[in-house]
Amino acid sequence: MDTSNKVIAVCLSDLQDETLTRQVEAICKYAREREYQVLVFNTFRQLDQNDGFTQGEKFIFDIIPLGVVSVLIIFPVSFANMEETYKLVGRAKAVKIPVISVDMKLEGCYGVLLGYQKAFEKLCRHVVEFHQCKKINFMAGLKNNEFSDQRIDIFKKVLEENEVPFEEERLAYGQFWEMPCRIACEKWVAMWASGRQEKPDAIIAANDIMALTIENVLQNHGYRIPEDIILTGFDGIGLEQYCTPRLTNAYNDIDLLGSEFLHLVDQ
Repeated sequence: MDTSNKVIAVCLSDLQDETLTRQVEAICKYAREREYQVLVFNTFRQLDQNDGFTQGEKFIFDIIPLGVVSVLIIFPVSFANMEETYKLVGRAKAVKIPVISVDMKLEGCYGVLLGYQKAFEKLCRHVVEFHQCKKINFMAGLKNNEFSDQRIDIFKKVLEENEVPFEEERLAYGQFWEMPCRIACEKWVAMWASGRQEKPDAIIAANDIMALTIENVLQNHGYRIPEDIILTGFDGIGLEQYCTPRLTNAYNDIDLLGSEFLHLVDQ
């Protein structure tokens, strides 16, 4: 196969994010096996702020050599700015370059969607059906965020199917990050100590960073995991491998993901 003119442009923001790094590395691995060339265009912050720094960074996408690019792979969620996403897609389509969108459906683009929902449902079912937990606290991400809301809905669905009542006061928002999650978890612990809320059988966190933070808070207060409280994470970040005890978890098969990307590029 002649791949001398096969150039893949990968566009994203926040490449320093571990999950994104692994996904781009997987694309590069399988592209290299096929002797394709990969150009990576990245801004080191998301594009949702309208300050001078962001305005300057996003000019990186203006220097993409569309005249030699065969396929454009974009990570729209990483941009956090749909206007910039559509602008980039429009430029590619104007010169008839196919676009592959990762983890978001975009009109006129090919899509690679990651199976978060099924994996997260299996985690919830493991806690509810295998461990028979009845009192479960849920640490969600951001309010009115698609990914966070999906995971809340899945959690509620599994509870309903197992006739376990959903208790609104057991839901908190850790904003997918350490400090907001730590504050929310400390509030839970204070409620348990004062008798305002019964200690849960389990805590399900919407991502690993929050699960690791919860683990730290609980252990600081003398709770044992999983003997006193079962805890689950989600994402499979590298840091999770070094916590004690290890979290029950789910994460994407990055190698398979890279292979599927290049299979789609081949087509």
